[in-house]
Amino acid sequence: MNKSPAARTKSHGGDKSEVNSPSNSSPLEGEVRWGGEVTIFCLICLFTLFLTTPVTAGVWRESISGDLEFRAYYDRITGNEDLSYKTDGANYLTDLYFYFQPSREETNGIHYRGMFYLQGTDDPQYQTRGDNWRVQNVYLTATSPGEWELTGGHFSSRYTQYTMNSTLLGLDGWLHATDNFRLKTFAGRQRRARSNEQYARYAGGVRGELEPFANHELGLNYIHTQDHTGSLSGADLDGVGDTIDNTVYSLDYEGSFFDRKLRLDGEIATSEGELDSDTDYDNELARRIRGRVRPFTGTQFTARYEKVDPDFETEQGFANTDRRRREFRFDQRLTDRWDLNAEYSNWENIDSDVDQRDVTNWLVFTSYQSEIDYFGTQQWDLSFERDKDSGDNEADEKVWEFGLDNLFTPAHRVNIRYFREEEEDEEDNETDISILRLGYSGDFQPYELPLNYDLSTEYREDDIEDGTDRRWRLENDFTVQRTDDETFSFYHHYQTDKDAEYDDIVRHSYGADYTYVLCPEFGNRITLGYEETDTTDKEDSDRDYREQTFELNVEASF
Repeated sequence: MNKSPAARTKSHGGDKSEVNSPSNSSPLEGEVRWGGEVTIFCLICLFTLFLTTPVTAGVWRESISGDLEFRAYYDRITGNEDLSYKTDGANYLTDLYFYFQPSREETNGIHYRGMFYLQGTDDPQYQTRGDNWRVQNVYLTATSPGEWELTGGHFSSRYTQYTMNSTLLGLDGWLHATDNFRLKTFAGRQRRARSNEQYARYAGGVRGELEPFANHELGLNYIHTQDHTGSLSGADLDGVGDTIDNTVYSLDYEGSFFDRKLRLDGEIATSEGELDSDTDYDNELARRIRGRVRPFTGTQFTARYEKVDPDFETEQGFANTDRRRREFRFDQRLTDRWDLNAEYSNWENIDSDVDQRDVTNWLVFTSYQSEIDYFGTQQWDLSFERDKDSGDNEADEKVWEFGLDNLFTPAHRVNIRYFREEEEDEEDNETDISILRLGYSGDFQPYELPLNYDLSTEYREDDIEDGTDRRWRLENDFTVQRTDDETFSFYHHYQTDKDAEYDDIVRHSYGADYTYVLCPEFGNRITLGYEETDTTDKEDSDRDYREQTFELNVEASF
């Protein structure tokens, strides 16, 4: 289980990964302040009540697990403290996870799963809005396989690309009304109200999924998002921006033909509402269609078309507004060891009142695996990409990349990567970037002690109009496992940055830590560590500073 809180963002204008098809809801991490959360309090009470019911009273101890990580550290900063992102002094960081998942047999065939994640810290670099404690993620899900599912708490519901693909705090669920029809619905809060900043924002929606024939699915969606203007009043309204009222309807299809050799999916959506008190929009359209053909084993052709009107808005989905896009892709497995991929795409603006862009992209990628006597197994890859903008802001960008991963033996590995980018803008200004990376990882047994050594180095050179910027980095990492319960690690990193105009900076850092496993069967361990980073500006000694960190880290599972 992934324990790290995931942050999800949405944009109407940037490139995003497409949601290829509707999928079941899955709880994801969110964020909510600790104080004043009636919803969280009710969920905790319901969770406690649930654990004491006759069905679960006898199994809750075996169904709940948890992880605790506590880190106490002292940062000492000397020199120019303003250039350090750390906070001088003692701080703490605590992560507490609870997981709940009894077996289906113990809950009359209903599958329950839940999670509660609490983080506490007094370090400003990890805090959000100055909160020392915050609930990062809490949810409880009940599922009757093949019949229904209900989630309360933080959830991520995925309907389609244009309608719903975000994380909320509330309720989410689905129900199989018949063998070929499923109903999905959700309601929740996207963000809380904050004085002098923003209203509370809520969203709700419903989706119907019909499977008229095998391997064919139709979906009908309705999503509504609205700011709650009553969530703030009086002096709290100062500085609050305009409200959002957004409704999206869509119809989507996904299906396959000829024993799955041909697959089609698409969606057409319309939006209406208001962005602020002066801007309304109505019947703005977004449409997409994609087809994939596999005529032979190892061969696939993909074509995609998308057009989104300039004023189309979606708050819970995502769309590249004011864009017409065409894309073609070819994938071929030439042999068991050799793959070839090629892609062509083009997008352009629709609205003539903005800077016109017409961007064409070509990409060719190939990878090959070989074996050479005495040199082990090699994985080669080579790619070339070109972006050409022939609109108002003309630009031409070319990118080459080469990689080699060589496994000499299971204990010794080498990798090499080379990257080069050339860019020319509408004023014929050129920028060239070259990056070379080398890496080695090896396992040794000096004095019968397992030792792992990782070495990596990178050299980067940026040729720009004013000259050349250079960066070189060297990293050495050692790990020794003295016994099954004791591990010692040490690292040394060195980096130089020199630009054409002014900066000539050297950053030298090293650190060590010792880990002892207190209780192997539960994974409880304690770690003591120290790290130091010295930053030197050869052109200005007033910009020199040193960072030292003393750390105690305790991990426990229960």
